[in-house]
Amino acid sequence: MRTIQVLLASRLRVIGASICLLFLCSCISISLYDQWYGDASVRPDIPPEVSFDKKAGRGDYIYVTLRLEGDEDLLFLVDTGAPVSVLDKTLEPRLGERVGTIDGSYPYSRRRVRQGAYRAPRLYLGNTQLLAGKWVATDDLSATEPHRPLRGILGMDCLRHYCLQLDFAANKMRFLDPARPGTKDLGKAFPLTFSSGPLHVFVDDKLLGVRGANSLIDTGDSSDGALESTLQEAWEEPKAVWTNHVTTAEGAREHRAFFVFPKGEFGGDTYPFLILTPDFRNIIGLRFLARHLVTFNFPKRTMHLLRRSD
Repeated sequence: MRTIQVLLASRLRVIGASICLLFLCSCISISLYDQWYGDASVRPDIPPEVSFDKKAGRGDYIYVTLRLEGDEDLLFLVDTGAPVSVLDKTLEPRLGERVGTIDGSYPYSRRRVRQGAYRAPRLYLGNTQLLAGKWVATDDLSATEPHRPLRGILGMDCLRHYCLQLDFAANKMRFLDPARPGTKDLGKAFPLTFSSGPLHVFVDDKLLGVRGANSLIDTGDSSDGALESTLQEAWEEPKAVWTNHVTTAEGAREHRAFFVFPKGEFGGDTYPFLILTPDFRNIIGLRFLARHLVTFNFPKRTMHLLRRSD
């Protein structure tokens, strides 16, 4: 059995967690990155648009319904901060033989877990098969979203192949042609960079207008995002602070601090009322993105933001 060792971490925000995997080593001769993600040059069929709940970007996440190899409908969370897609461990009996193991740990406890890696099953949006990575990880997703029957997290191994538009006014997620995303104004363009190894996507800006420090694009963060806790000058600005109860992956209740900045800046534009948390890196979250018509043209490595509200 091939063994793939990775570090599993949950990123807690306002009301939940999303899954992030960091590859550490592999006993496979070619790179684990290529093994997991496959060929980025393949252009898949364009799936139909799908609706999501109007609460998305307003304290909640983007959820879509997918089918697993012609089976029943399954609820998935769309998470650009997750390098790979994750299925709930209850689906393991339907995934065939395990091809590896995943050593994981949660940052808010000392508990370590060992989960499985499986050949990726066929996932469908409507009647269109989604192009994803070669493998999927499994985990107990009831800890991620205890109030919904969450069965999967759709990560960047899949999303990177698509030009994805998030319309929060119409509550629609659209798949566009990367070469011709449309004649309408898509808004201001921001170049995106992809990390090597575990697939994260970054923009060269952050929410206080300081350039030169990449920010992770993370739809699995339901707040406006996060700032590096080392940015001392940022946390000295006048702001409101409050704490809220957050449930960790182990079910424990913790207090978390959230900072309300009266205003921030991104891409040269000013934005009021940003809810940010201190973190080890800069993050652009879903609440900030929801102020725009968002177009992620991942094959062209460009993000477009057309501002619609404050």
